[in-house]
Amino acid sequence: MVHLYMIGDNKIKTVIFNSLIDLETDLIIGPFVSEYVKIVSAFAKEHQINFFSPLSNIDSCLKENPYYISAKPSDLTHFKFISQHIYKNYKDYNIILFGKDNKINDLYKKYLAEFIDTSVFLNTHFVIINSTNWKEATYLKYLLKEKNVLLVPIDDEIIINSIITNLISLEKEITIFGPSAWLNYRSVDMNYLQTLNTHFLIDGYIDYTNPGVKDFVRSYRDKYNTEPSKYSFKGYDYTLCAAKMLSDRGKYFQNEELCDSNYVHTDFHFKRSEGNKGWENTNIQLIKFDDYSLVEIKE
Repeated sequence: MVHLYMIGDNKIKTVIFNSLIDLETDLIIGPFVSEYVKIVSAFAKEHQINFFSPLSNIDSCLKENPYYISAKPSDLTHFKFISQHIYKNYKDYNIILFGKDNKINDLYKKYLAEFIDTSVFLNTHFVIINSTNWKEATYLKYLLKEKNVLLVPIDDEIIINSIITNLISLEKEITIFGPSAWLNYRSVDMNYLQTLNTHFLIDGYIDYTNPGVKDFVRSYRDKYNTEPSKYSFKGYDYTLCAAKMLSDRGKYFQNEELCDSNYVHTDFHFKRSEGNKGWENTNIQLIKFDDYSLVEIKE
């Protein structure tokens, strides 16, 4: 049986939690608002209830709660993925990594050393760029004529627009890796992103040529008389995945590593965090522009 709750500040610790105890709940999905995730995680841990967190990966929950299951990969998992991708595909390239301060760049250096052998690259530069210095464009001095790879995990539209505008005027071979949030920036020319061979890390990809996606869109239109948003796809996949695992494996379905695919948006590869605590979906995909359309890059 499925029960749906609307969370409010005055309800979460009283009416909802008491109800979940009375119902002998097997699985909690949500909340979708990150500010409530820690509260629900603590409750789930205390009462040994699996807690499937759809949109928020909270590091403290992952490290402390063995019943916490995050559908969203962590920032560290993203960085590990992209590090291993460039190690595999861009040996002998000039690597430039952007961070907002020395602390962040020190972390990047530490994790790069853990995940890969950086000696395979021609150069590895760490650049600080933030709201105080972005106009200086100091990264330009590190660019070579060819074989440049830029890792830019920055989500500031003004800074990104400046970087892209500066780079597009150069006659240099450049490949960029950045977050998919850039695709929503109105000030950034998508044609520039294609020219600069920009790759985006995503946690899910909608292939509208896939028969399963077509069926989902058709059913959604028929039922709701509107187009499904990305959250429609995510909500469908997360609920189906959790329900399927619960049905196939029982209450504590996450007690072994799990891979599952063929969903309409998100594939799942759950791994346990260090110390045998929470579980995290480690599935990440890369997309890029190809003839002005976004396509998935298959490893």
